[in-house]
Amino acid sequence: MHDIESKRREAEYSRRGAIRADVNISVLIRQRGYSYFKAHLTDVSETGFRIASAIRFEMDSIVYLKIPGLESLESQVRWHSDGEYGCRFEKALYPAVFDHIVRYISEQTEAA
Repeated sequence: MHDIESKRREAEYSRRGAIRADVNISVLIRQRGYSYFKAHLTDVSETGFRIASAIRFEMDSIVYLKIPGLESLESQVRWHSDGEYGCRFEKALYPAVFDHIVRYISEQTEAA
């Protein structure tokens, strides 16, 4: 399980100023006007996330991330490389929501 408090302290020194948690979970994602499809969430922070996807997204397009137990999170594609996409949340996650996501993913990973 991730040591969230330790990562929060380290975030002061990170380039983005946000805690990033390495994760490994299937999620749903969709572009505006399209249906949801499966993608693989590989890291998440309070400000954004990285996914691996076979579906291509255009730079700066709006996407909606669906993590089980949460509302859709509106985001914008900021970079892509070899089937991976980095997206920034339209509104940064509250720390409690970020902590919930990390705990949920950790529990799902441990149960698998």
